[in-house]
Amino acid sequence: MTDHSGRRMLKGFSMLSGASSAATVMSILTNKAIAVIAGTDGIALMGLFRSLGSLVKSGLALGYSTLFMQQISVARSSEEARLTISAAGQLLVLQLLIVIALAGTCSGLLEQWILGPEGGEGRRLIIRVVLLMAFGNLILDTIQAMLKGSGSIPALTWVQIATAGSSLALILPLLKLGDLGLAVNVGSGSVVGAAVGGIWLWRLYRPGFRDLFAKAGTDLLARATGPSLVLCGLAIVLMGTQLGMRSIIGRSWGLAALGHFTAALLIVETMVTLLMSSIRTQLVSALGATAERAEKDALTARMLNLGMVAVALSGAIIILAGGPLLRLLFSDRFEAASALMAVLCLSTFSQAVSWCCHSLFLHRSDVRSLLVLDASWCPIMLCGTAIAARLDWDLASLAWVYVASYAFQAALYLAAALRSFGRGFFGPREAATAAFAAGVLFAGFGTTQLATPATFPVWALATAACIIALLHLSGLKGWFLES
Repeated sequence: MTDHSGRRMLKGFSMLSGASSAATVMSILTNKAIAVIAGTDGIALMGLFRSLGSLVKSGLALGYSTLFMQQISVARSSEEARLTISAAGQLLVLQLLIVIALAGTCSGLLEQWILGPEGGEGRRLIIRVVLLMAFGNLILDTIQAMLKGSGSIPALTWVQIATAGSSLALILPLLKLGDLGLAVNVGSGSVVGAAVGGIWLWRLYRPGFRDLFAKAGTDLLARATGPSLVLCGLAIVLMGTQLGMRSIIGRSWGLAALGHFTAALLIVETMVTLLMSSIRTQLVSALGATAERAEKDALTARMLNLGMVAVALSGAIIILAGGPLLRLLFSDRFEAASALMAVLCLSTFSQAVSWCCHSLFLHRSDVRSLLVLDASWCPIMLCGTAIAARLDWDLASLAWVYVASYAFQAALYLAAALRSFGRGFFGPREAATAAFAAGVLFAGFGTTQLATPATFPVWALATAACIIALLHLSGLKGWFLES
């Protein structure tokens, strides 16, 4: 039986989370430099450029990166893994040609959509740079996907640190270039991270030059075309929703409001990604190496509990830190976003549930279910944002639309996972953990946003009680003792 003891899995989670934490600190310093030097407009443009880069990257990826991770995770020999690497290399060549064509023909259209009608050759150059940087991000994602499938924790650790460290080292020189520097920042760190990841991938599987252009790799790409197109549609739906939401906020509330929303959302989503990507990497590779259904259920339940506990405690800390955290990570001009960030943190519990359920469908390569699920909740977020703008709501109301959208997503994912995989991974203990994880977040929110001097002790005691119950009922105490 494959060793998936608490010791091994907790060690892997700790290594990945530690590396992600270090990378996050460097990313925060990068964003702080942008906030201090370029202000709220700089943060807003950074959010727009990164959203555009993510949309282009997801469309070009055609969903293959996810399939590459799944293929590597179930590969039983180095030869099978080299076949996947061959397919990835051939696909990257095709993607580079598409990026060059897009930069030459569609930069003007994208410039008007993202930056408004006041155009010019300089602004088109910025869009072209974002497109090229998106390709750098695409290379990094492809290499990281294969490293995640291999379960190589040290490789992923070094790649994350190299990516964030190089982005931080380059940000001050890039900011001297103005908006063009912000465009380069979209993928400057990814180029370095991809080089480091490529070296690790070669050390693991030793692919030769002929392997990169093997006919077997082309055949693998052809067989994966159907699932990859579905995943491509999924990525476009997700990234298009994020970009559309930011575009509506910028046009309706202004760049300053978009800067506040982006700053608050950046902290929340960075925290969720930092914790849940580490958990998903462990879960997908472990599920690929496990044959027994009961063991798969136990693994999923354990990682689901860990995810809910981690995001609930981290989300409560962010809510309680509030304004001081925004001043520390950005500048004094962003302190007004603390109430907005407190509302957004309430979505973290729902996102943790969705991440774990998503891993189950990904392990089984059930990409059509993923597309249907995400296509069902994304319109709620986008339409809710448009309605809030039409009715002239404030940003706090818009944040509640965001929370409601993710709550609906979690409910959909959990219902679909229970129907497809049974109830073995979500029993009474997981239900109790979910209830108290939500309780921790809402109690923390009440302590900072709803409490009066007279009721503050009650809210504080409720928060502490929920945290104690969460740690007790989640079953993680036994896991830590085992480790």
